Amino acid sequence: MGLLTESDMSRLLNLYFTRLRQFFWHLNPDTHTSAFFHSHSPLLLTSLLAVSAAFDPLSGHLLDPLAKHAVHLLDRVTKEGFKSVEIVTAISVMVHWASPHGPWSRDRSYAWLGMAIRIASELRLDRPLNRKSLEPITDEAYTALDHEAQRTWMLLYCSEISTSVQTGRPPALHGYAPIRGFSENAIPVVGSPDYQLHAVVFLRLIIVRALDTPISQAPGSREVFNRSWNAAMDSFALLYPDMNDFVKMIYHNNRIVLSLFSLRFPGPVQPVLDTCRGLCVTTCSIAINWPVDQDDPFDVAKFPLAYASNFAIINIAYGVTLLLKLIGMRKGDAEADESDLALCQQVANLFRAISSVQMHQKTLTEELAAQMDALIFNLRSWQTTQAPSPTLQPIDLPVGEYMFDCSELFNFEDYLVDQGTSDDFWLDGAAPIV
Repeated sequence: MGLLTESDMSRLLNLYFTRLRQFFWHLNPDTHTSAFFHSHSPLLLTSLLAVSAAFDPLSGHLLDPLAKHAVHLLDRVTKEGFKSVEIVTAISVMVHWASPHGPWSRDRSYAWLGMAIRIASELRLDRPLNRKSLEPITDEAYTALDHEAQRTWMLLYCSEISTSVQTGRPPALHGYAPIRGFSENAIPVVGSPDYQLHAVVFLRLIIVRALDTPISQAPGSREVFNRSWNAAMDSFALLYPDMNDFVKMIYHNNRIVLSLFSLRFPGPVQPVLDTCRGLCVTTCSIAINWPVDQDDPFDVAKFPLAYASNFAIINIAYGVTLLLKLIGMRKGDAEADESDLALCQQVANLFRAISSVQMHQKTLTEELAAQMDALIFNLRSWQTTQAPSPTLQPIDLPVGEYMFDCSELFNFEDYLVDQGTSDDFWLDGAAPIV
């Protein structure tokens, strides 16, 4: 493409496969070589190079040209009506690591996710690939490409459900079930490339089924609802005992969301909020204790989650922000409040450290860290003066309150008042968290 040397390309592709892929699970380095990218999809190659350049200290001069070239190629795809599995994958890459600023910013990335879903649907990635369209091709090559198409469809499903849960928008892929290549009764071998991916798909199926439950006013309906999804989550934990920290984070996020959803059924409120608070603390703890990569070539191992996608980052931010909101909703134990505030500050500090790794651009973690700092400052000020916080209004929930509208706890826009960000801030970075 004339923007970089072969040495640059090799370094950036290696960075993606060795560091970033653990948060995306897309593409096989044995199949997806530089020669494959050149012959099959310049857009996919460019998107991978642009994403990796943001993390590479040697590629600051390449990031903006690569990002703009990817947008140019995507505009051409739209204009010409091109469709391929590689185009869908390229868009997914751009969505997962979109910066809140620059050519991949704001709601554009959310629209891109919709484009990827539309192209994937037209290609019928929910079905086996048409082998005739790929001839001449060996059995081994066909199997590898079809498997990648399965993974693409699974990851689109997870991205769309995550976005739907966090924004309230109806999922576009809701009607596509079962998911090709996935079976609840066929657990991949521990350590295989599909083990963690299938775990995430399973968690997304659980949350979709639970959120489809009709709201009932009948006495005991909350207990029935909770027994159902808790049984599914417990079964999942037995089937996937070796889930990694990324999947564990999603597991706890499921429990937070479904616990909050249970408040739409009649029953006491405060015990549910206390449960959510504990789950948020666990999410924060997972983040600050993320395993260190001792073999990182760029010496950023001291920053766990340095290469995380927006999905991972916003899952953590969800837990931190909800925890801060719960602290501000009710006057609790001062020592416990201080402990949780200190934990939230650790995550904010971690996000700030992560943002320094991407030295070439403004990052989502940098903006989220600033938001967390503001919330923590407001809460500490309120605790000191007992004056109402400008962004967090403490309330005391009446004992035995029933039928609580939990929609406010899903919505973080009220946190952004006078903080210098737009109302769609939480949609920046696109598909918030698998």
